[in-house]
Amino acid sequence: MRRGMTVEGLRQFIIAQGGSRSVVMMEWDKIWSFNKKVIDPIAPRYTALDSTSLVPVFISTPVSVEEAQVPLHPKNPEVGTKTIWRSAKLLVEQVDAREMKSGDTVTFVNWGNIKIMSVEKKQDTVTQIHAVLDLANQDFKKTMKVTWIAEADAPSAALIPVMTVDYDHIISKAIIAKEEDWKNYINYDSVHYTKMVGEPALLNVKKGDIIQLQRKGFYICDHEHQKRSEFSGVETPLLLIYIPDGHVKETANKAKQVKFAMLRSKVAAMNTFRDDCPLRYCG
Repeated sequence: MRRGMTVEGLRQFIIAQGGSRSVVMMEWDKIWSFNKKVIDPIAPRYTALDSTSLVPVFISTPVSVEEAQVPLHPKNPEVGTKTIWRSAKLLVEQVDAREMKSGDTVTFVNWGNIKIMSVEKKQDTVTQIHAVLDLANQDFKKTMKVTWIAEADAPSAALIPVMTVDYDHIISKAIIAKEEDWKNYINYDSVHYTKMVGEPALLNVKKGDIIQLQRKGFYICDHEHQKRSEFSGVETPLLLIYIPDGHVKETANKAKQVKFAMLRSKVAAMNTFRDDCPLRYCG
């Protein structure tokens, strides 16, 4: 349950199997698919970006720092609303920035269309993007959709540190024969941490809440964000555990490819966690 499995999802999976005395081997993706059907209609949507691959987008159109109320769920108004911030400086991930070209119209989710004027690069890495608002253009059918967060000079608009945890299988082989040694299939790389920055609304997420990070997947809160930890006295990030949904994360895989390419060229500049502690946030 700590990983995000719900009682209702488990119940539906058991009922779907029916009564049987047969012993069968099943993949985990099926039970997680049932779980997704339970959490998808009610999980609030938030935005967080990989902090190691942020690219600034500068809006030349006059934009004042402002807040706006948007739905927490695109199809379920009962989930409520959240406050987002807009400003002349936005942040997107490198994986999205690489797809943008001068002259493109890109839809920034929960704002509208923005026209890309120029994309600056250093070798294969996008360093910054310049754009103008094109909010009058309401054609969203063929545009690229991106998630973003704004950098704004307002106390309540401060971005918060987020850490996501993705657990893999401890044993790398589905079925181990009797004559095989199970120790040969131990996965010693079964947990992966991703350092992120999130929108201010994530301050409302409490331990045990199940949410969706837009275009990344579903997560369960394992530890709330604390500006000053009661134990260490330092800031601790919002800790989110990834909930499998039975599908391959294409966007995440693409992001990993970009991330690994950046690591090869900037390995010396990368920030890491001291002593592999998931709650220690290093700026």
